[in-house]
This record gives sequence, structure tokens and C-alpha cells, in this order.
Amino acid sequence: MLHFFNRNEPVGRIKAAEFAALGKQHGIPTLNDIAADVPPLSNLSRSIQLGYDLVAGSGGKGLLGPQSCGLLYGRSDLIRAARLNGPPNSDSIGRGQKVNKEEMLAMMVTLDLYFKRDHAADWREWEKRVNTIRDSLSGMRGVASEMFVPEIHYRVPHVRIRWDPTAIRVTVPEMIRKLREGEPSIEVRPSTAEGLEMGVWMLKPGEAETVARRVRDILKRA
Repeated sequence: MLHFFNRNEPVGRIKAAEFAALGKQHGIPTLNDIAADVPPLSNLSRSIQLGYDLVAGSGGKGLLGPQSCGLLYGRSDLIRAARLNGPPNSDSIGRGQKVNKEEMLAMMVTLDLYFKRDHAADWREWEKRVNTIRDSLSGMRGVASEMFVPEIHYRVPHVRIRWDPTAIRVTVPEMIRKLREGEPSIEVRPSTAEGLEMGVWMLKPGEAETVARRVRDILKRA
């Protein structure tokens, strides 16, 4: 089987559609792992439409379901082959990663609820949270912020913050550490090349204000 590393599609020489076509040309099944590619909802069907034989996805992340579950869909013969590697086959490679019946039911309910969500309303809420953080920094000299949407994984509104290091004496890695070690502990995206990057889609109501206050406080003290 050919496994497509779709996260690297923007920098790869072979794009998603061409990869699936190459598998068909040579008679080799293709698999696309879209673990973090939902939302948007359309990504659940995109890989099959491109010609992939098998698709794997996370039950958690954007689907907001059980983090220990996932989805595997595509050709029925490949699904049957995958099931041979899990319970009740006790000597199989997947025995240690078995999923119980309650989690399977939760995964089914997760999909049902996700298809019924108001995805446009979700998007507006994420933009509102990003702007809450950006607005808290708008009057700070030497600080700039922007909203951005990653190209592949986690394609939802994020916030990126940059500042003048000659005026504000804290690096991005130091900022990440201070947020993590503070109260409450705040974890952000590990990337540091473009500035401080934060996702807001997993926040609960009111937490964007807490994040905004902590970020502003650290920058002011620096």
C-alpha cells in the first residue's frame, strides 16, 4: 500500500490527486491519513473523491469525539484486512490498541452530531475569539497580530502574534514557556518561526479572554 503524507502536500513534488492516480496506474492501493483535516466537513469525502482506496481519520480533534477512536473507510476488502489486525485476533498487531464497544457507539454519535452542526456559526465564533485576543493587543507599541488559516491541518482561524524584540525582551520560546507554566497553564502551537501562534477552536466560552489577558500581561512585563 502507498501512504500519502498529506500534511506535506504544499511542499511535496507529488500532489494528492496525482498520488492516488499513480496507485491506480500501478495497481497498488493508496491510503490517506486525514487525522487533523476536519473541519471542513468536505474533507471527510475529498480523499475518496480523489481516488484513494482507504482513508483514516481521528475521532477526536475537529470531530470533537473520543480521542482514542478513529475512522477507517474505503474499499470493503481493505477494511476486512484491517479488521484481521484487531480484536478478537489476540496475536495481532492491533490488539494493544483495541477500541471498546462504548467508544465505537460514541464515534457513531459523534459523526451524527458533526454532520448536523452549524459550521458557519462555528467559524464565526472562532473568528470572534481570534479578534478578542487581537483586540487586547491593539494598543501595544511594537506588537502586530493577524488571523490566519493553516493550509492543511486544522484549517480554522488561528492568531499569530509578532513583536519587536528590541523593545519587548522575550523570545517566542520563552513566551511559550511562560504561558505553559502560568496559571492557568496555556499550551500553544509549537511552531516558533513565524511568531507566537495560537489555535482557538478548542477553547470553552470565556477562555479566549483569559488567553488574551495572559498574553498581554507577559508582553507588557517584558
